[in-house]
Amino acid sequence: MEEIADSARQKEKWPKKYLELPNGVPSSGTIRVVAGNIDAAYFYQAVIQSMEALVNDVHTAVTGQDNEVGILSMDGKESRGSKRTDSNNGNIKPLHTLNLYPSGCGFCIGQEFIEEKTNEIPAGPVLLGKMDLKGKVVTWDALNTQKETVEAVIRGKGDYVAALKGNHSLFYKELVEYFSEEILDGMEKLP
Repeated sequence: MEEIADSARQKEKWPKKYLELPNGVPSSGTIRVVAGNIDAAYFYQAVIQSMEALVNDVHTAVTGQDNEVGILSMDGKESRGSKRTDSNNGNIKPLHTLNLYPSGCGFCIGQEFIEEKTNEIPAGPVLLGKMDLKGKVVTWDALNTQKETVEAVIRGKGDYVAALKGNHSLFYKELVEYFSEEILDGMEKLP
């Protein structure tokens, strides 16, 4: 914080370009207090929404058209190198996050931190509830194929493609039977 205050004092014109500072450049302590009171989740979401709008504007400018269907992929990640041992607080488990990526974008547009004593399943509906899903198709792995996750997409007026494994035995069996060769043979072929 001291570097910010020092930089602002050395180049006093740049802060005045963006802020009204009737009492001069704030001290590093004041900057620290203000930065510490910012709601990190709200700030993160505001930055991501601004970046998403910027990317959409650039895409429209370059191609002359909007994306017709956006595909969002949801996946959990463990941050390598975030596990700590021999700390004053004992061992610290690695940081786990659930991330939402738009296809062809190159950066994450949504993120939910996973509590240490749980997994990513409860975080899926929370993350999807924060996003604009209208006109989007959301994908995820079999772990997140849960009723609550599907309901969150439907509430957001989006569509979904979900992976399904044998751990949902009855549902899996019903789908295999539904898409059996007899049914597929009876369907008209696409042109």
